[in-house]
Amino acid sequence: MRPPVDDPSLEGEQLYRERLVALVPKDHPIARLRSVTLQQLSEETILLHKRSVSTGIYDKVVELIREAGIQPKLVQTRTGPYEEAGTLLVASGKGIYIAGGYAVTHPGASREIRAIPIAGANAMIGIWMAWRKGEESSTTIAFMQSMRLALKRTQETIAGQARS
Repeated sequence: MRPPVDDPSLEGEQLYRERLVALVPKDHPIARLRSVTLQQLSEETILLHKRSVSTGIYDKVVELIREAGIQPKLVQTRTGPYEEAGTLLVASGKGIYIAGGYAVTHPGASREIRAIPIAGANAMIGIWMAWRKGEESSTTIAFMQSMRLALKRTQETIAGQARS
């Protein structure tokens, strides 16, 4: 899950951080870039799904816009960036989403939309694992340990590839 993990009945830990991306139509000039700054998005229409859908992403996008000192046109949507209606909004040029992760998963959307990394050290958001406080389920505990081990091995593999 993405932060915040603010339910008092839960405990959590950050597993890793992922880069935020701008989801743009394939024929948009930004789609040809390797990365994009928030300043380059200042004239764009930014689509924002309801805050109640994903508080963490919503707050992060608003924070990045404020920190960049830009005033793009913000449009509240009833859909998210990876839902069919959201991908159609982007593909049809109605605006762009700032979203977490690179995977454009809706069928057909990968042909119509590009995910361009947003530059900057602060254009990241945590991915968390959360569980009930005082968790005693051996299955849940084993799953959490498996997640930690899998991520450690993935990070070691990436580090090894970077060295070679």
